[in-house]
Amino acid sequence: MSTLAKYKIRERIARSRWSTLYSADDNINGGKIAVKVFHLKGSKADAIGSEDEGVWRKRFALEADILKAVHHKHIISVIESGALPDGRPCLLMPFAQANLTYEIGSDISDPAILAKMAPPKRPKRLKPVRALQILRQILSGLAVLHDMGVVHRDLKPDNVLLTKRSRGDVMLCDFGMAKWGDKVFDVENEYIGSRGYTSPEQRENPADAGPQSDLYSFGLIAFRLLCGRLPKNGERSVKEAGADAGTKLEGLIFDCLSVEAAERPLNASAALERLTGRGRIEA
Repeated sequence: MSTLAKYKIRERIARSRWSTLYSADDNINGGKIAVKVFHLKGSKADAIGSEDEGVWRKRFALEADILKAVHHKHIISVIESGALPDGRPCLLMPFAQANLTYEIGSDISDPAILAKMAPPKRPKRLKPVRALQILRQILSGLAVLHDMGVVHRDLKPDNVLLTKRSRGDVMLCDFGMAKWGDKVFDVENEYIGSRGYTSPEQRENPADAGPQSDLYSFGLIAFRLLCGRLPKNGERSVKEAGADAGTKLEGLIFDCLSVEAAERPLNASAALERLTGRGRIEA
């Protein structure tokens, strides 16, 4: 029996350079799951080269190892991992109705483009109470990863899943660019992360990215939730940008957006303690 024998693929949800995400029906237990399948060659294999394909295969395997090792309600779990009959590795995970982008809209700021966009897709800010709920949950999941020695390296709204479309809880996902201790699979001169959400030091040398790099990305997400846009020209204060975050969150965001990594909290556990006054992580 193949890994997908008891599931029926319904539709493609998303596609990246090296994997495709599908929704599928569970014919035995009922309900939906998500299936992430590695491309045998990759959409850019001919242009990039077979050596880099091998790197992405290692990254796909590392993602499976990370998800098997971590068990936390704010991190996506893995139901099963394996390979299809044609040899393509795949991951089976719980199905999420939406990601954070569904709730906050796009990051587009061009007025001409915005004028043509449907209102639900236009950028929007969240109420402080909802933003704080999301940010606490992101830090809660991120703290578990950092305690394991995992650095996500691609934290952004697209990679923050929601358990339901209306005020859903958070699940961090997509560890295809993560590193775990000394397990780091990079290609020379390759950009790791997503432009607009990457720390200065990670842009300079992705292999050196640490927990504080993830916190820079966290600070950008926090600013985006509260202000309805990403910071401009080195902005760090959401209050000066016209948003009300409260003293603790304002100060945390300001420090997370420091250009120097050493000026940010040490890791997500330290950031969570500053925000909540509790050093323990939500189970």
